[in-house]
Amino acid sequence: MNKALPFYHFGSKALLYEEVLKRALGRLGDIVARTIESQQPQVRLVSFVRDLSAYLADNPNWLKLITRELIDDGARSRAIARRYLKPLVDASHAEISRAIEAGLMRAMDPLQIMISIAGEVIFYFLIGPFLEGLGMPQPSAAANRVRREDAVLKLLNEGLRGPEGSNIT
Repeated sequence: MNKALPFYHFGSKALLYEEVLKRALGRLGDIVARTIESQQPQVRLVSFVRDLSAYLADNPNWLKLITRELIDDGARSRAIARRYLKPLVDASHAEISRAIEAGLMRAMDPLQIMISIAGEVIFYFLIGPFLEGLGMPQPSAAANRVRREDAVLKLLNEGLRGPEGSNIT
């Protein structure tokens, strides 16, 4: 590829990088939107955990890109969060609030619930090399991923269960 070609299409390295970020975060937005719009409340958590896990396994550079953003420039990370993540968080906040009001989930801060759900899935893929060092071959292979998804769902289900003991999945 000619070195000038990206500049022709994007104008600068910064604009090219912004487009890469936009697409990466857009894919996360697609997962959230698909989960919220197309699922019954009882299966949303399962759908989100499994879809995010599959996406991270299939796109290992996504985490590298996001981690780099968090390390490199706090101001840019905040701007990216406002622009791309806030609409997803707002939509998810509304859905979680409805589940809490319906008694399906424990009364907790919806933002903290979102952080916990995303953290449980993302951290596993972030520490993949450590897991391999501990003896787990190919942490993102389907069998290992399913075991992790099941563990996350069980942990979240027990912790988020509503006061009547209702199951959210």
